Amino acid sequence: MTQEISIAEGFKLKPITKRQYDVYHFIVTEVWDCGMQPTIRGICDHFGWSGTNAASTHLRALEVAGWVSRGRGCYGVFLDMDFVRLIAGWNWEIPDELKKGAW
Repeated sequence: MTQEISIAEGFKLKPITKRQYDVYHFIVTEVWDCGMQPTIRGICDHFGWSGTNAASTHLRALEVAGWVSRGRGCYGVFLDMDFVRLIAGWNWEIPDELKKGAW
């Protein structure tokens, strides 16, 4: 079991893979640019995945790691905007301890 890492007051996360981070960053970008999170199908289209299983698997992993929370339906991905502002202030460079696998 991967240990949670406290990166700032109130933020405890588990490390994620580069691809999971790419999915996370895409979701954040869509929220900022469009005002709403992408659908599962929108995530698949962006990454060139033919089926929705890949997106669902990445979203589940992000939820388990504490990066997103999820609700029901195709728009059921929720971001902690305080955390988004924190990492945006880091120019999207996350600490090495939050990186899992090859980056």
